[in-house]
Amino acid sequence: MCEKCGKLGHLRHHPGSVSYTGVWCDYHYRLLTTFHYKTVTGCTLRLMVVVAGLVGWAVWRVWHAW
Repeated sequence: MCEKCGKLGHLRHHPGSVSYTGVWCDYHYRLLTTFHYKTVTGCTLRLMVVVAGLVGWAVWRVWHAW
């Protein structure tokens, strides 16, 4: 049974660098792989959000300096 929704799932190793094995359905495993901060995809996604925030802040600061 999936740990998140209770549907039938598969026993899988955690996609990040955590030594944990759990049961997830395909949907929640894909979500975990995409958004967990210890996976390559999740780390890249979070880094992109931080960079976009910094760029937005810099543009706002330059715009309001006039």
